Amino acid sequence: MRDLRGFGSWIEACVGTQNHRGDALLDEALFEECYEKWCSYGVHEAEQGDFGLEFAQSIWRLTKREYSYPHLSHHIEMLSQLRTSELTRMVGIDNCSSELVISTIHKVKGLEYDRVVIVPSSSSLFVKKGDTLEAQAADQARLFYVAMTRAKHNLTFAFGDREYAWWNRQPYDGFNAKGKILQGSQGEVFISWAAQSRNGGQELQEYIASHVAKNDFILVRGSELLHFDGTSHRVIGRLSKEFSGSDSSKLRVAEVYRYRQDDDKRYFEGLIGQVKNQGWSYVVLVEGTL
Repeated sequence: MRDLRGFGSWIEACVGTQNHRGDALLDEALFEECYEKWCSYGVHEAEQGDFGLEFAQSIWRLTKREYSYPHLSHHIEMLSQLRTSELTRMVGIDNCSSELVISTIHKVKGLEYDRVVIVPSSSSLFVKKGDTLEAQAADQARLFYVAMTRAKHNLTFAFGDREYAWWNRQPYDGFNAKGKILQGSQGEVFISWAAQSRNGGQELQEYIASHVAKNDFILVRGSELLHFDGTSHRVIGRLSKEFSGSDSSKLRVAEVYRYRQDDDKRYFEGLIGQVKNQGWSYVVLVEGTL
């Protein structure tokens, strides 16, 4: 969670506040100081008005509930180590209303929900070269198992053409005959492109921080990912070598991720100075159909 833009920048604001005034019990005045510092960073989450304020207040309340005498150091430590599954547990305790979560199977691995609906899928099946039919069928069975075991009380599994093809061990072309499905993983994009000085440098990093939001639509031009800033489209990243798209591609922002750079000389030397110093850069992960 700490590598997501909103969480990561909030943690840094809290660390900066702690360095300035020392550790202290969580109270309203301390929250206001952290929030003011967070807003000064100009990241998109902080500039979303009431939504940004509600986000900050909600994670502040989580720490106050988890600790008997919650200090700022507790808040920083908790958020730095927080995982998605743990956040779901903590939020679920106070959340009386049900929230609809739409996700791929891979992204909910390890999580549980009261009710789960598995909708028909559309990717190709039994057309991959190299693996035997039995091996591909077993892979699908394992994936279905992950999806089905997310349900605590109620499970609905809708069979479509692809599912019947799997059951009968028949090939299924699916949408992948025309375009691949991206799932928002790091391997689907050129991870260091937006951090290289020749591709926009610091200006591009600042643009991603303040303008690109989760679920924003992304246009594809070959391997280039274009984001609309209100007046024109701007290239904010590139797909990996094995992917390319067209005007018919339907992609959106899956996450704005803070990727921790290493000292790999193949890419490190070309990174902008600020990225080298802070050790991470913003990367836009995308999902959808190419």
